[in-house]
Amino acid sequence: MQKMLSNQKKFCGGMKGFYITLAVLIAGSGCVNKGLKRIEPVSSRPGGRPVLQFLFSFGSGGSAPGEFLRPGGISIDHRGNVYIADTGNDRIQKFDRNGRFLGQVGGFGWGSAQLSGPADVCARTSLQVYVADSGNRRVQIFDDRLTPLSEVTGNLGYPVGIVASDYGDLYVSDTENDRIVKIDSFGRKERIFGDFSSGPGELLAPRGLTVGPDGNIYVCDSGKDRIAIFDSFGGYLGSIGEGLLLGPEGIDIGPTGEIFVADTGHHRLVIFDRKGNPLGGFGNQGEGPGSFEEPRDIAVDRDGFVWVLDSGNNRVQKFRISWMKTKY
Repeated sequence: MQKMLSNQKKFCGGMKGFYITLAVLIAGSGCVNKGLKRIEPVSSRPGGRPVLQFLFSFGSGGSAPGEFLRPGGISIDHRGNVYIADTGNDRIQKFDRNGRFLGQVGGFGWGSAQLSGPADVCARTSLQVYVADSGNRRVQIFDDRLTPLSEVTGNLGYPVGIVASDYGDLYVSDTENDRIVKIDSFGRKERIFGDFSSGPGELLAPRGLTVGPDGNIYVCDSGKDRIAIFDSFGGYLGSIGEGLLLGPEGIDIGPTGEIFVADTGHHRLVIFDRKGNPLGGFGNQGEGPGSFEEPRDIAVDRDGFVWVLDSGNNRVQKFRISWMKTKY
């Protein structure tokens, strides 16, 4: 397969803010061709230039319910509830779609329902919630009420990213051994890929990952500043984002196929089309709406809303995405 990066060009990031009735429209400033004419908004269907509108944020630094300490992962379930891997507080927190606290599980330890630095959470495919319990070198599985169900242990290294496919398979990023571990729906380790024997698909400090609508696995290859793409059997397909990203840690794919990346080292969000072409970079380093401090994960819900885990600011920011057509 032709490498997906071949048709990319590097572009500039940054944020351009427009304040309209207290809403913030954040448009990637980009390296814009001087020949472009003014941009007019069109329908919300893809095909134009993406624009993010800040809606609200929730969370602050601390250990009380609804507070975070360097959170590492975010996931949205089929009801729109939000799950946060509150890494520094050794817990998972659950919120509704409006950011209202619903419950939590964890506390430091190695027993059932105890956690040690959980780095990621996945709740997107079923009534089960999967947690990368990093410090305990295991995956814990809960129901949607955060009641413990089971765990997967043994030869997981240091798991920092987790995603479930529609078929019940789990893919776990083992950053200690620079690889992805595939676990089948029965909890059996089925396949390992991305390790030192993988040639151009060899990973370095992989972090977050997601499964695309095509069944392919998109991995934040953080140490190589790119997104590596594999098929469901671990075959390397190509990469995107090289020369553009810096230590990306979070990724998700929206309902219309766009790829959203938490470009952690650049303190921004980058959006690619389904072919891997960059559409825009959004945000800059800071504390205001639409600014980020080392965003570590991102989730796009079924309605297309974008949730950014602004880890360094100990909060979650929610955005609406729309599309603006460029006239030539």
